[in-house]
Amino acid sequence: MGKGDTLNTLTNYRPGNLLINGAMDIWERGSSFTGLTTLTWVCDRWYVSPSGFSFNVDVARSTDSPNNSFAYSTKITNQSVVTPSGTNFSNFLQRVHIPNVQKWIGKRVSFSCWVKTNKAGQYNFFLYMGTGAVFYQLHSNPTLTSGTWTKITFKSDSVLPNDVSFSGTVGAYIGVHLSSGSSNLGTATTDWMRYPDNAVLRGDTGQVNFHDTIGNEFYITGVMVHDNEDENAPFQLHGNDIEQEFDFCRMYFQRISYPVNAFAFTGIAASTTTLHGEFRYLRPMLKTPTPSVSSTGHFRIYNNILGNTTLTTFQAFFATAEQCLLNAIGPGTITGGESYVLQSTNSGAYIDLNAEI
Repeated sequence: MGKGDTLNTLTNYRPGNLLINGAMDIWERGSSFTGLTTLTWVCDRWYVSPSGFSFNVDVARSTDSPNNSFAYSTKITNQSVVTPSGTNFSNFLQRVHIPNVQKWIGKRVSFSCWVKTNKAGQYNFFLYMGTGAVFYQLHSNPTLTSGTWTKITFKSDSVLPNDVSFSGTVGAYIGVHLSSGSSNLGTATTDWMRYPDNAVLRGDTGQVNFHDTIGNEFYITGVMVHDNEDENAPFQLHGNDIEQEFDFCRMYFQRISYPVNAFAFTGIAASTTTLHGEFRYLRPMLKTPTPSVSSTGHFRIYNNILGNTTLTTFQAFFATAEQCLLNAIGPGTITGGESYVLQSTNSGAYIDLNAEI
């Protein structure tokens, strides 16, 4: 598949790896993030999140990777001392769209990834398959040593049962817990644990607290979930190649960057303050996205006859999964009925389209 792929083609693709961007190659939002205290998307399809408490972490793309097998890893650095209690926890994870998870029902599931940390201890790697009244969880709780890349592998003893249910658009949560309060801890089996028959676990009783020391580091890459019964199977991308992997990422998020004085879109001034313009995406998206700009000061509404007006608001007037009719609103110096363009004024200008599930 390539540039001519439709949304339906991409959605119905049967991947070798359930996860998108498991090799941490694609970072559309930027390659480093500092002072993160709430749920934040970092590399494409992945996010860090505290639940029930606030942490402070930095996240960056790193070239430190195992055996030169991967170009990048994700590096998480702790920046404040905090201890989660009760049902609080923190994690690094990916949400998986329901149709992709449904393709794994009736199959055994294997998980693998590479990790490194300077905070030795027990970490919880998890799959929560299903998001409805009945879902299944699979866990592994290896003890990591300090400073060594370690490959984590585990698999289910049986197939994913067909009574798994779903709600909303998310079909699975897959990742690693960095900390957990005591109320979430317990002993996991080596097979699927059915909810509500079993409590939701966030780790074993020896779960590490990654946030107990400033400067703790955690690296992860090569994350794969697949239906090959060999948990040591070679890593695969979600797509057939890195170009297609980018296409899958852009179903959920697109950042479109512009040089200075570039035209983002053209349109007609609907009034003395508002330009309606049609904007087509780089790729069809999974759902209608929410558009935003780097800064309203990075764009202007302009034509070469009547001049320009600074952009003050940017929003969707009408949107689908493939295009938006956008409102670009200025302070009132344009003329209704005239043709205008939305033009960038800054080298850091971009439009974000967010369709994350």
